[in-house]
Amino acid sequence: MSSVPPRFTAQTVRGFRSLCLLAVLATGCATTPTDGYESLEVVDVAAPLLAGDTNFGLFDRQFRVLASARSRSGRLTFQVPLRQAVGSCVAILPSGARTPPDSWFRLSVRDDYLAEQSRLRAAQVALENAQRDASIVDSEQRQIASRLLGNRAMTANACSIPAQTPVPPRPIVKCANRDECTSEGAAICFTRFVGEQGCAVALGWLKLPGLLSSPSCAAGAAALAEEKYGLDRLFVDVVKGAALDKGKQLLRGDATETLAGALLIGGVLYLEVQEARSCTANFVERHYAPVERWEQESIRIRSEPGQLFAQCNADRRRQEALVARSTDSLKQISAARAQLNERSQVLRTLETSRRRIQSCQS
Repeated sequence: MSSVPPRFTAQTVRGFRSLCLLAVLATGCATTPTDGYESLEVVDVAAPLLAGDTNFGLFDRQFRVLASARSRSGRLTFQVPLRQAVGSCVAILPSGARTPPDSWFRLSVRDDYLAEQSRLRAAQVALENAQRDASIVDSEQRQIASRLLGNRAMTANACSIPAQTPVPPRPIVKCANRDECTSEGAAICFTRFVGEQGCAVALGWLKLPGLLSSPSCAAGAAALAEEKYGLDRLFVDVVKGAALDKGKQLLRGDATETLAGALLIGGVLYLEVQEARSCTANFVERHYAPVERWEQESIRIRSEPGQLFAQCNADRRRQEALVARSTDSLKQISAARAQLNERSQVLRTLETSRRRIQSCQS
């Protein structure tokens, strides 16, 4: 008996396809794309066994649905926005599937694009860092150039010890030293404002024995004001009068009476003592401080040539180092820009790239 090959009618084919579809839905097995392509945000696959209008999902390893599509004549097109997080491997399953798939494929265009984006950002950071370093170097170079331009030790593009500027003459003052000036000024001022016992009050404040501890301090103060310092006649007359009269109003006591003790005498000397202190400070500022400022300026003038020479050498060494650093920064900028351009070109290519689906081994 001869056998006749069965004829597959359209109804038979539809039944076969329906049976296959039911098997997929029941088992959850992954649909293996027989003809598929991927681009940056689109997955387009053809699955001939899956005819009809069935819903399918693009799943990741965590079984999350990344995108959905309806099968139309066996073709599925998934839209996967770039901003959406996607794992390394994906699979296509019916939307209602609950069983993990047994085959996976990777979105290589997307993976490569994201990797290139990371490299692009690294190139941008490298370029920014190199440009920032170059800006810092340029700023420091200009500062050094300005310093060298104003440095007398820099001549003919080389450092040499410059000539010393003249030291001004020593100012003429009436005091030999600060202690003498302070002691005599206090004797005059405290006698003027406090009275005959003003020297004792000043001694308690300054702790400078000598004139201030002398029994004739008030009279000596009047003589100093007139003869040594040539103070204003009205001021001298007030000092003399204070030495003779105002002291009589104070309680007589030990010549070493302290400032605190004086302040307690009737509680009326506070303002006088403050005026005496201010007067003493002004006296020293006028009759001795100019010498102290002259001494400091003399030291500065004498040390200036060596300091200028040392600063010149230090700036020249730093200048040479900055030249090398500037050259290195420019090389880094050039390399970073080349890398940035290369990465940008690769990204532009990937944005329009279309590849065949590749299986995922991981």
